[in-house]
Amino acid sequence: MNTTLVWSNILAYSLQVGLLVAVGAFVPALARMRAAGARLLYWQLLLAACLLLPWVRPWHREAIAADVSVTTVATSIAVSEPAPARIHISPGELLLYLLAAGVVARLAWLGVGFWRLRRYRRRAVPLENAGVWAEVLLSTEISSPVTFGWRRPVILLPERFPQLSGAMQQAILCHEDLHVERHDWLFTVAEELVRAALWFHPAIWWLLAEIQLAREQAVDSRVVRITQSRDPYVDALLEMAGARPELDLAPAPLFLRKRHLKQRVVEIIREATMSKTRWITALAASMVFLAGACWLVTGAFPLSAAPQMAEPATGTGGAVSNGPSGSVSADQLLVRDGGTYTSSTSVLKSISVSGISDQAKADLLARLPVHEGDTLPAKISDVMDKVGEAVAKFDPHLHAGINIHNGIAMIRISPDEPAASGNGTGHVPEETLRAFERIGRERLGFRLKGKVIKGIVISGLSNQAKADLLARLPAHVGDTLTEDVMINVDMALGKYDRRLGVSVFPDKDQVVMQIAPQNSPEFGVSPVGGNASMQPAPPVKLEAGKDGAEQLHVDGNLQALQLISRSEVVYPPMAKQANIQGTVELSALIGKDGKVQDLNVVRGHPLLVWAAMDAVKKWVYKPTTINGEPIEVRTEISVNFSLWPSDKAEPPRQIAVGSVLQGLQLITRVLPEYPAAAKQMGAQGIVEFSALIGKDGRVLDLTAVSGHPLLVQAAKDAVMQWVYKPTLLNGEPVEVKTTIDVNFTLQ
Repeated sequence: MNTTLVWSNILAYSLQVGLLVAVGAFVPALARMRAAGARLLYWQLLLAACLLLPWVRPWHREAIAADVSVTTVATSIAVSEPAPARIHISPGELLLYLLAAGVVARLAWLGVGFWRLRRYRRRAVPLENAGVWAEVLLSTEISSPVTFGWRRPVILLPERFPQLSGAMQQAILCHEDLHVERHDWLFTVAEELVRAALWFHPAIWWLLAEIQLAREQAVDSRVVRITQSRDPYVDALLEMAGARPELDLAPAPLFLRKRHLKQRVVEIIREATMSKTRWITALAASMVFLAGACWLVTGAFPLSAAPQMAEPATGTGGAVSNGPSGSVSADQLLVRDGGTYTSSTSVLKSISVSGISDQAKADLLARLPVHEGDTLPAKISDVMDKVGEAVAKFDPHLHAGINIHNGIAMIRISPDEPAASGNGTGHVPEETLRAFERIGRERLGFRLKGKVIKGIVISGLSNQAKADLLARLPAHVGDTLTEDVMINVDMALGKYDRRLGVSVFPDKDQVVMQIAPQNSPEFGVSPVGGNASMQPAPPVKLEAGKDGAEQLHVDGNLQALQLISRSEVVYPPMAKQANIQGTVELSALIGKDGKVQDLNVVRGHPLLVWAAMDAVKKWVYKPTTINGEPIEVRTEISVNFSLWPSDKAEPPRQIAVGSVLQGLQLITRVLPEYPAAAKQMGAQGIVEFSALIGKDGRVLDLTAVSGHPLLVQAAKDAVMQWVYKPTLLNGEPVEVKTTIDVNFTLQ
């Protein structure tokens, strides 16, 4: 549940109701609604308008484009003992629980009121010859008359009622009988239900009090007209007001609430009336006003629906039909001699069956020609023909499919339609993706499992989309990170927005989970402590290797310039079918001969990692030497998998380059002059600029990020004269976004 979205709508609706009631409160006076009946109807219309506000306008729905499919996973380098999982309740959820508890409490109070009325009725004694058709009872437990019930209405009177004068008795019985005739008890119960649902809103309480007062005043007016005895009726009100005070019974209209006594007596003495024409005109005008007010308040504080996802473009699959009910999806398929072949034999890891009972599953599995653990031949079409035939004989509505990845096979049997043949779009079941991702993680290892999630950072989305995504995530702050948690998060991101990827970074003995669009600059950058506090690593440095020999650590961008032989990466068909794309980051050890000696996975989706590693292992670099001697190189390699055709991608107009790397390209450097005023004041320190370097290597734009005001202009005047070596991308010069630091130090 998206608690942020829920609370946003509760606040917006509360503001709508509050504004509508505040404005509508002045209408009876402006429209000169003297008659209590007209005011009662107006207040009831205002309450109905408050309840109908969510349906006045369509809810605002934010559209989140999802034109790229991205799912990626990060691994890291820390080990700790598993921490116990904890139940996580966010502050928003806690407040919702409190809100719901208030509703339950009000409903419970309403239930207690019903129970009390039932008890009063059972303990009361009948009053003979009351002269009304409802059942009239005398009770020793009440101090004021009360009427309740619908099909069998009851009028409860206090025990001193027979001691009142005849005129006062007639007035009270007439009042209660009118409540029965008007079915006011049903309206009272409905109003109390509204009060229970919106117990937190003071405007609703005020409006319900006005409805109660107007109802009693309308009945008072009719009683006076029927009995033609105003004074005895006022005396009866004053008599009831002198009784001992008691709590109101929520689900029944009382004869008198003391807070209403003054208004009711004034209304009776005034004898306010309205003509029928005036009555209709005032209500018609008020309805027009309410309609316009509803439209305005819902526009001022709109309600919001959950973000709507646009369907992404799908990649092409590699499914091939085999027989009436069998299909094959594998890393590499070859069709020849009337059969479908894979590159090698495979092991059948599992057979999943869905859509039938457990007994039927056991029966079907016993009839299949293959079982879990069997080695399947390269000519997989023969196997699937036999499996498809056995499935069709058992149930013609079932379909059997097989997925093969890295020599691991999985057969799925379900009522689904077979996958499209040839190059059509394939569908990979969620259980298949989960199984293959689990296999991939087992092979790669997951060294951060067992750590507690300290925080979840989401970048590249609107605040509303962030809140919605957080509510849908199967992981929360305080949970223990496991392989299952990462797989569940991966699957949830794929359903919410296929552009998103997840990375995990260590933070002392805990971890921070980062979620962002993979093509964004934020993705893969550790959010721990903020990027500003992270010092960039030098592009080249010496460090000790595993065996004590020296290694040269070279930045990945620099090492890429030494690549002389590159093997193309094959996009795994399974990943294409599942619309999975993204970047695989590898840590590589380049030998003295320029060949890749060792590869470790830093980050990447399990369905993409092995294809990237198989290709990169064949890459050859120009040997790196120091003082004429070859040396091993440790570097980083990124392999990008994209479902978009490369000929449709537009080259970037500018790229971001770190300050250290860009500094190596500096050709002309002009030193700044130390301002005399800064010297006198002892001002010193670093002035940091955000710079845009043009295609010709000249500085096009400078924006001061930090630095002493007396030093900024001098630094800017100097840096604007700097010239860099033009940066090329695919042979074409591009603009460069970088940072430049100028240090002023007093000697």
